[in-house]
Amino acid sequence: DQIAEAIHEAQIKVLEIPANDRFQLFVPHDAGEIRFDPTYGGVDRRSLLVIQITMVARYPVKLKRALYEEIVARLEELGIR
Repeated sequence: DQIAEAIHEAQIKVLEIPANDRFQLFVPHDAGEIRFDPTYGGVDRRSLLVIQITMVARYPVKLKRALYEEIVARLEELGIR
C-alpha cells in the first residue's frame, strides 16, 4: 500500500493528475519468472521491484524524467533503494 501511494502521490505532484485518477496493477512473480543478475554492477538486486508506467504522448520527456525522480525520492523515504 505504501508503494502504491508513493507512486500515486508522485503522479499527482508531477503530472498534476486528479487525486481520484488512479489505476495501478501489481503483479507478483514466482521465482524464475523474471531473470536478472542479482549482483550486476556490484549492486545487490536480489529484491527487485519493477515499475512500468504507460503514459500518453502528451507528456514531454522532461516531465517523465521528473516523475521518475519523484518516485525514486518517495520510495527512498520508504527505505527502498
